[in-house]
Formats: sequence, C-alpha cells, structure tokens
Amino acid sequence: MLVNPIDFFSKYIEHETGIIFQDSNLYQLKTRLEDIIKFEQLSSVDELAARFQGSGPSAALKQRLLDHATNNETLFFRDPTYFTALESFLMREVLLTCPSEIKIWSAAASTGQEALSIAMTLDELSRKVSLPKISITATDISDKAISKARKGIYSDFEVMRGLSDERKNNYFTKQPDGWHIKPHILSKVKFGYNNLIRSNVDETFHVIFCRNVLIYHKIETKKKVIDSLFRQLDPVGGLLLGVGETMLGIRDNVQTTMVGSVIFYNKTQK
Repeated sequence: MLVNPIDFFSKYIEHETGIIFQDSNLYQLKTRLEDIIKFEQLSSVDELAARFQGSGPSAALKQRLLDHATNNETLFFRDPTYFTALESFLMREVLLTCPSEIKIWSAAASTGQEALSIAMTLDELSRKVSLPKISITATDISDKAISKARKGIYSDFEVMRGLSDERKNNYFTKQPDGWHIKPHILSKVKFGYNNLIRSNVDETFHVIFCRNVLIYHKIETKKKVIDSLFRQLDPVGGLLLGVGETMLGIRDNVQTTMVGSVIFYNKTQK
C-alpha cells in the first residue's frame, strides 16, 4: 500500500500526459479519483493505486484515469477573434501558395467544439471566396471526449455557449436527444485519439490550434510538445496558442504573424 497515493497518481498522470497537479489543485485530483473509485466500486484510493502497481491497470481503467485527469472545458467559438484571424491568415498567407488542400489540426479538441467552430468558419469563408478541399483533424487524449465529439450532439447549454442564433439555426438541427451538427460540417472533421507528448499524428498542417494546453505542463514538456508541433507545421503555416500563452522561454527560433490581436507562430524562414 502506498504511503501517499495522491502523490503517486499525480506523478503517474504527469508521466503519461505531462499534466501537472500542484499543491494548489491536488484537491481536484482527489475529487476525480473519488469519481473513479465510485465507478469501479472500490473502497479507497489506496485500493485504486494498487490496481496501477504490479502488472499495471487494464487499458480501460488507465483510459478512465486519463479521461478524468484532463480538463475538457470548452465552448463554441471560444475567443472569437481567433476565428476571424483564421480567415484572414488563410487569405493572406496560405491561399497565396495555391494549396490543393487546406489542412488544420485542433490538437486538444476536447468534445469537438473548437474543431466544429473551425469547420463552420471555413464553410462561411467558402461562400466569399473559392477554397480548395478542406481537411480538419481533431485529436484529444480523452477517449470519452473524442467519443462525444464524433457524435456531434450537444445540449441546450452547450449550444448556448458561443453560438449565435444564426449559426445555431444554420448548422444544427434540434432532435429529442439534443442539437445535432449538420452532416456536411461534421464530415469535414476527422476525430481521433492522440497524446501530445507521444504524438502519433504525422501530417503537415497549415494551421495548428493548441490552445490552453501548455499551461498544465512543465517547461521541459512544453518544449517537447512545441518542437513536435513545429515539425508538423507547413512552411507558410501558423501555430496558435491560447490567450495569455506565449513562446517565451519555450522556443526562440520562431517568427510571428500578427492578425489583429492574434499571434500566429511561424517557422523561421531560411
């Protein structure tokens, strides 16, 4: 039996995901572990910890822990200036290179609202200008979140957060089990599992959204994730971090493109 199982799980989660639980938010971890204990019908966090020792947990139990460890807070068109900036960046930087396909990655997609907001943005842009084929990849470390995203069904509360009435009416249909995103938008997004610190995504993208992720990681992990993302960035592409996030102390070898108040981080041109 572990002397401090909370500390054990904190280190385990950091090793698996890079996410850090510090003293100030260990209570959140404790609450999330209690939810797992209740679901697994265990008696204590010590018993849960024992499941992770020895031969290790089952794949399902490990994934349940990772699902609970991640913060899946999201909403449609979160920080709306990003989506206005996306349109401008594509027009000013990407489309000038005449790509046969525009490729965008929502690298911490949660339950899908960001990726679907991108799809709606590009659908609206396609009515103003001629666009090539559009491909949107959306990944997350939480199987539970991605499973919900694939369905494209949202509650009244979820569609109230960030969606105008016009977009809600244009892109969703109300059914007994919730608001369904219309198939022509959902079909633009390819959802899948991915762990950013051991990424198995190997495509190149014109725009990568990785917002409000690095704030939960140590500097060494941040550098590893950013280096990986930059390897997958098209020469004319841009990486987007969250509001208040910065490359300061993470990576020096970058250029930036300002679109209004939004910063697109670019590879340094040689």
